[in-house]
Amino acid sequence: MQSKRSRVAAAAFIAAGVAVVVNGCTLLEAVDPPIKSAIYGTAAEGKASGASIAVPGWVPDDATMVRMKANDDTGAELMQFSTTSPNPIGAPCSVPASQKPPSLDDTWWVETLPADEYVVCQDDWYLFTPNSGATYYAWVPARS
Repeated sequence: MQSKRSRVAAAAFIAAGVAVVVNGCTLLEAVDPPIKSAIYGTAAEGKASGASIAVPGWVPDDATMVRMKANDDTGAELMQFSTTSPNPIGAPCSVPASQKPPSLDDTWWVETLPADEYVVCQDDWYLFTPNSGATYYAWVPARS
């Protein structure tokens, strides 16, 4: 005959096992979260092969203080960088940025996005510069 203590321990063990199975993704995300952040002093550091989040090739080589955040599960990304490069980056977007807002946020990210006419596109990125080209903000929307 089992003691009450043994039955309680067995029930707790079974409940823990069910919780792990039901919340497997949550448990896995606690161990290896899908959200990653990186700060690079230069664009070259972020373009190096060992970078935790790769800086896109279109970011000017003179870019500094490159901040990035990425969600590996959804593909969403944020980026901020400063540059003295006089060349404009990006081209008009075919889909307005207001239809594809960033799904990530961070303390260094802007509170509000500019109007669509101030946002340009480069590859899969939306980007804008609120201060005449010195600092750029860019994002990749989450995959649908």
